[in-house]
Amino acid sequence: MLIELVEDDCEIIEKNKYNVFTALRQSDVKSVMVYFDGCADAGQMTEWEVELSQGEYISDPELLPKVSVERLAHCWHQKKRVTTTALLAVALEDLCYDLLDESYSGWGNNDGSYGALMFDVEQGNVTLEYNRRTVHTTTMEV
Repeated sequence: MLIELVEDDCEIIEKNKYNVFTALRQSDVKSVMVYFDGCADAGQMTEWEVELSQGEYISDPELLPKVSVERLAHCWHQKKRVTTTALLAVALEDLCYDLLDESYSGWGNNDGSYGALMFDVEQGNVTLEYNRRTVHTTTMEV
């Protein structure tokens, strides 16, 4: 059952990614850079850089076009998928969290991590820059 859920998660993320890229193309977005930072068992998207096809930039995701995006999710207590809709900004942010959790579960734990998700709309791909923070402690007799 666990393997089925993991495969199902990957399929859901791919479908959600496809839907977000479709909405970004329809909204004349060229690229999106979303920065994240997490530590102390919390994490958030901290900064946005959205490049429009006309060469303009916006830094507030709320200024993205108010396009509805279909999203798939698990309804865990009923063990089935559900379909919802969200505005593009919300669907994009949710996708960022999903991609981070899929690639680096626990990215906001302990000392955490930071980085960026780069969406190349024309190519239809996402590149993750991931930087993990660690603490190194050495104890020795001198």
